[in-house]
Amino acid sequence: MAGITGDGGATLVGPKGPTGPVGPAGAQGITGDTGARGATLVGPSGPAGRTGVAGEQGVAGSAGAQGSTTAGVVGAVGSAGKAGPKGLAGAAGAPGPAGVVSLWTLYRDFRFDYNQSDLQSSETNKVSEIARYLQANPSLKVAIDGSMDPRGSDPRNQDLSDRRVSAIRDALVKAGVPATKIQMGAFGDTRLARDRRVAVLVCTAN
Repeated sequence: MAGITGDGGATLVGPKGPTGPVGPAGAQGITGDTGARGATLVGPSGPAGRTGVAGEQGVAGSAGAQGSTTAGVVGAVGSAGKAGPKGLAGAAGAPGPAGVVSLWTLYRDFRFDYNQSDLQSSETNKVSEIARYLQANPSLKVAIDGSMDPRGSDPRNQDLSDRRVSAIRDALVKAGVPATKIQMGAFGDTRLARDRRVAVLVCTAN
């Protein structure tokens, strides 16, 4: 018969033995889910760097040759447009002051009816014009030339001419022309004499 087991003695832990060799790696496990990305912090901009020194200017290239210029041909002149209608003639201005009139110069002429010596009503305004002109130019004198058309040969022409000259002289005196400033006779170019006309000429008095 086995005896009764006695009390166990004290257990002493012995020293640790050397590490055994590493066993083979097990199969790789399933990759876990990617975690949430953390916040990214942008750092402050750094100070701007200095501007670099400008490089030397390059050599200018040579100018290219000038191209030839061809002048265009002048076009034909267009046809002139039709002239517009002529405007009305303006009223004649008042005659200006006369200078020195060294030769007898025609100023007005009077037309008479055939074989008549009375002034026509249409001619009386010329008397006033002559009187005003002499008043404005006291240095002038007036001549009345009743030369007839030189082709005429009837002696009665001279008598008719004298009566016409007298009619104009009387009208001028009545209009205020001094009689001392009026001369009568042949003063103009006889080649320019016209039948039924009496010329009134002016000239600077001596």
